[in-house]
Amino acid sequence: MKTTRFPPHPGKILTRSLQLGLSATAYLAKTRTTKATKHLYEGGKGCRGIKNILKEGKANYQQSKREGRPDAANLQKKENKIRRNHHKIVLNTSVPDGKIETKRKRRKEDRKYINNLADYYGAIVRTLGAEKFQFPPPMKTYTEDGKIRWVYPGNARIPEFAPQHTAAELDFVAMIRPHGLELIRQCLKYSVPMMDARRYLDELVRRLTPFLEQVYTGQRKIEYGFVRGSAKVLREVVEEVRTTYGGTNGRPL
Repeated sequence: MKTTRFPPHPGKILTRSLQLGLSATAYLAKTRTTKATKHLYEGGKGCRGIKNILKEGKANYQQSKREGRPDAANLQKKENKIRRNHHKIVLNTSVPDGKIETKRKRRKEDRKYINNLADYYGAIVRTLGAEKFQFPPPMKTYTEDGKIRWVYPGNARIPEFAPQHTAAELDFVAMIRPHGLELIRQCLKYSVPMMDARRYLDELVRRLTPFLEQVYTGQRKIEYGFVRGSAKVLREVVEEVRTTYGGTNGRPL
């Protein structure tokens, strides 16, 4: 019987994947920003902007490290805001290419092109996590007011990490979520049929998997660096889309 070998320090690995995922999201958002969406990255118009949100999260996390209690919650508190702004940037910049949705719609009958592919991408990434990047069960703890909290305990060197999903591997593979969203936007731009778009998403995940493997095994140096290296992989897949479907522009049939 095969025995699963978990990372020796889950909190450290999961915190690292979160850091890389947020940095990659910010990098992709910056490259996608237009005049109309600049405030979502830089800040302004009542919006703090991805750049400022991430900077604050990193500063708070570093402060917790200096205090001898590194806690990934300082980054997790910023995650939803960063991803939400990136999502808005992608949706906004999809409009000129025939995009009509303005938000994710989870009801099956309302899902359109982007939503269907986003769900598909989420499913293949979840499967990848469950098959290749498993983590041990977190520890059951209690908050001061008696509520149950599941965490990977930390120490002065290892950050405490409380998974945001029912399975920690879903937190881990979230580091490649923004790349899928950007590829979906490109598939929409070039009117890629749904089945072919799914094939490109499969290929993207296959090419990004080595980065996940390197983080999961605790390798300190990732080839090219994850942020720029994963963006390079994304560009390569997008170029394949452009080569095949570059003669079309508009809403896929």
